[in-house]
Amino acid sequence: MNLLPSLGIFLYLTIAFLFCWTEGKRSIIGFWGSLIACIIITPIGGVLLVWALPKKNPPGCVHCGNKYNEAEYCGICGKNI
Repeated sequence: MNLLPSLGIFLYLTIAFLFCWTEGKRSIIGFWGSLIACIIITPIGGVLLVWALPKKNPPGCVHCGNKYNEAEYCGICGKNI
């Protein structure tokens, strides 16, 4: 019976670490910030927080030069990236 809480904690930290390793590097808060957010709040809450924050290096628009564009569709010139 004492193994079950340890297994739950291990699974919780593993999910948080794997998400932060893949998605946290692209976010503005980085790996460590997303790992702290995933540990303090649930990993699902950390996922939503990291996805809501802007990217570290947004791709920008190649047509009009809008360097802050984060989507596939540019809001200024109306073209797809």
